[in-house]
Amino acid sequence: MKFTAGNSEATSHRGFEPEEAISGSIIATLFAIDLLLILLRRAQVDWQNYFINLSIGVAALVVGLYYRRGDRSEPLALAAIWSALFIFFTNACSTFNTLLLPTGPSTLDPILASIDARLGYSWLSTLKFMGGYPLTAQLLKPLYLSTIIQLFALVVVLALTGRKKQLMRLQLAAIVGVLMSIAIWYVAPSFGPSTMEEVPHQLARRIGLLIAAEQAEQLRLVAVHGPILLSPKDTLGLVAFPSVHALMACLVVWFSTSIRRLFFPVAVINTAMVPAILIHGGHHLIDVIGGIAMFFVALLLADWLIGKSKPSVDFHLQSPDR
Repeated sequence: MKFTAGNSEATSHRGFEPEEAISGSIIATLFAIDLLLILLRRAQVDWQNYFINLSIGVAALVVGLYYRRGDRSEPLALAAIWSALFIFFTNACSTFNTLLLPTGPSTLDPILASIDARLGYSWLSTLKFMGGYPLTAQLLKPLYLSTIIQLFALVVVLALTGRKKQLMRLQLAAIVGVLMSIAIWYVAPSFGPSTMEEVPHQLARRIGLLIAAEQAEQLRLVAVHGPILLSPKDTLGLVAFPSVHALMACLVVWFSTSIRRLFFPVAVINTAMVPAILIHGGHHLIDVIGGIAMFFVALLLADWLIGKSKPSVDFHLQSPDR
């Protein structure tokens, strides 16, 4: 095996790539906003768990720069640096999203539900249907929870196989898409049909529903009163429209196309992600459609941002998969 380079001018690998600098600037700005909002709102913060998470990110960043500055291994440098940026962004972004609470009760959910009805879709009817296939419904739950893991794994695979341009497009598209989704949610908050409809307890248990009555009530409470404690351990999803899970699933499928052996299983898994998002994510159908639309917008904006920076070298391991 050996590395081959594209036609772009080789970079020195001594510091950060332009795309890394763009991502880092966005993330640093988010952290600054987070800290300002924490101070202004006197929020209670789980500093210990944030410190653990961010320490892992810092360690990955140091490892990445070590491999890059010594010209030891650019694939390992990419994997470590972009893993660090991934960790930093997920922590900064989830904290920012939570700090935007309280938004007040959703006025958009009834509108989204009416659009669903015109499309012939009902969340509660779907749950009742899946009650006849409880094993399938339960298998969709870990699938729904795997989205962020899939995205992280793809970042590492793209880095280690030298697909630098694809890696940077993926990360920038994810950052842009998630932030735009949060912006839409802040202007027009929506929390999904689980906050509008009462699911029979027996049905929720039968299908292993992730967003059951307790979680739905928690969503209603934080919408009106805000969170009690900021913590990276809080996995309560806030944004209904557009679906961030749908956005991420599209990103994973799209950016796995350059790896033939990976693409087919990823495509199959994320096709099944659609019912998983609807059922266990407690989403309207139009949320998923909105998430898919957001994917295309984010992809275009990521390409525009990359076009504004200098081109990067795209090297890859020689293999039959390329």
